[in-house]
Amino acid sequence: MGHFGLGHALMLLGKPDDAIAELDTAMRLSPRDPVMWVFECTKATALVLIDDFDQALDYAGRSTRHANTGLWASIAMTSVLGHLGRAEEADAALRNLLGIKPDFAPEFIRTYLPFDRQEDHEKYVLGLRKAGLDIPDEAVG
Repeated sequence: MGHFGLGHALMLLGKPDDAIAELDTAMRLSPRDPVMWVFECTKATALVLIDDFDQALDYAGRSTRHANTGLWASIAMTSVLGHLGRAEEADAALRNLLGIKPDFAPEFIRTYLPFDRQEDHEKYVLGLRKAGLDIPDEAVG
C-alpha cells in the first residue's frame, strides 16, 4: 500500500512516469491484493496523462473486471475510450458510469482527484467529454 500511495500522490503531483514505476512495484509486491483494481485504475489514469492511451485501455479494462471494482474504474475506462475515439464503447462506458453515479459531473473529479497541474485535470476530463459526457467549456478548465 505504501508504493500505491506514493504512486497515487506522484500522479496527482504531475509526475506520471514516477507514479507508474511505484504502481508497478505495488502490483509486483502484492499480485493478489484485494484492491488490485485501484492500483490498475490509478496506473490507467497516469498513462492517460502521458498520452499512452492503448496501455491505459489495458489497465482500465483490467480494473473494471474485478468483482469488487468501483466507480473510479468506470471513470477511467470512459476517459480512455473517449481519448481513443472509440465512440460505441465510450458510449457504453459512459452509460455504465452514469448508471453507477447518475449525478456524475466534472466537479467530482476536481474534488476527489485533485490534480496539481491544471493540464492534467483538463486532459482527464477531456476524455470524458469525448466519450459523450455533456460538459460545459468552463467545467473542463
